[in-house]
Amino acid sequence: MDTRIMTLSQAVEGYLLHIAARRLTETTITGYTRILKLLKAHFEHDPPLASLTVEDIEGFLAEAGEDVSDKTILNYHTVLSSFYTWATSRRPPLVREHLMRQIPRPKPEERTVEPFTEAEVRAMLNNLGTSKAYDRPGKRTTSHSLRHEKRNRAILLVLVDTGIRSSELCTLTIADADLKLRRLHIFGKGKKEREVRVSARTAEAIWRYLAERADARAGDPLFITDEGHKFTRHRLGRVIAKIAERAKVRNAHPHRFRHTFAVEFIRNHGDPFTLQDLLGHTTMEMVRRYLHLAQVDLDEGHKRASPVDNWRL
Repeated sequence: MDTRIMTLSQAVEGYLLHIAARRLTETTITGYTRILKLLKAHFEHDPPLASLTVEDIEGFLAEAGEDVSDKTILNYHTVLSSFYTWATSRRPPLVREHLMRQIPRPKPEERTVEPFTEAEVRAMLNNLGTSKAYDRPGKRTTSHSLRHEKRNRAILLVLVDTGIRSSELCTLTIADADLKLRRLHIFGKGKKEREVRVSARTAEAIWRYLAERADARAGDPLFITDEGHKFTRHRLGRVIAKIAERAKVRNAHPHRFRHTFAVEFIRNHGDPFTLQDLLGHTTMEMVRRYLHLAQVDLDEGHKRASPVDNWRL
């Protein structure tokens, strides 16, 4: 088999055979199998193993780590590290780089949440229409206009305006977007449905993009690839990574927009319980982390909420 085109699922199958041959416990094998099954499910299509990037793995860890304990996300890192150690030790190697060595091992007591800054989001929005500058033999450095500027602007605005998961964005259809009421109908984890609002600017960006797709029908994907297909999380991550590269924004993956929305929602005095509903969380665990990161001033919060102060008792 040509290792250059070995898919993720083929590699996972080989790795599971490897750990079974090492006579690990049934509990260990079951746990490893479950985590690697989640990794495969993170990508709607089966990508070549060698095509995966650090951003892909970070995006998986960020999304899979919602609503689970710190110890569980540490287990995810351990399993993926073992998988990549195996992949790099094959002869010939299945991948050139051990991606997990570029991803810090999470500390059980604290999970990193890294929102984008306003400057980073603005930089990405300002780098949608023009390619990176490049040299041509005998000519001046130049750049060229990029396709899909309207689509990519709408995607970025939806992600930062709603905090929806990348998988949720990929499954949106045109019928799910009510631009008059400025609402998106979301099908979330566990087939749970919810509605989220978008700003007028985001609704306008979606309208401008759809105006280019005159033949689109209600059941078609809201966002489509260059080939006219529904986005996968893997493909969406690639688009975000390219935009971020042009904007010189590091460590960019779709899930960071979710963190950004959540932290800014709290900083702007949004209600934590409303945030839980908007994000589709089943527990308050992640919301509490956003509260801590946003450094909400509890004293000021008490002043605003205190019945004694407000009622002048």
